Amino acid sequence: MWICRTHFEYKGVKISVVNGFGTYGGWFGANPGTTEKENMGLLEIMIEDNEPVGWLKAEDIMEILGEKE
Repeated sequence: MWICRTHFEYKGVKISVVNGFGTYGGWFGANPGTTEKENMGLLEIMIEDNEPVGWLKAEDIMEILGEKE
C-alpha cells in the first residue's frame, strides 16, 4: 500500500495533493467499478483543514487553485 503526496503553500494557503491506496481517485476496493489492483489515476486535494475533494485531474486542481487568487 502506498500514497504519493505533494504538499506546498500557494499564496499562504497549505495545499496537499495525493493519489494512492484509500484516496478519492486512487486505489481502493470501494471505489465504483474498481478493485485493489486498479488505480484510477485521479487526484485528491485538501486545502488547509477543509474536507478533501477527490476524483480530480490536474487541470481541475489548477482551476480550484485559480479560484483562490
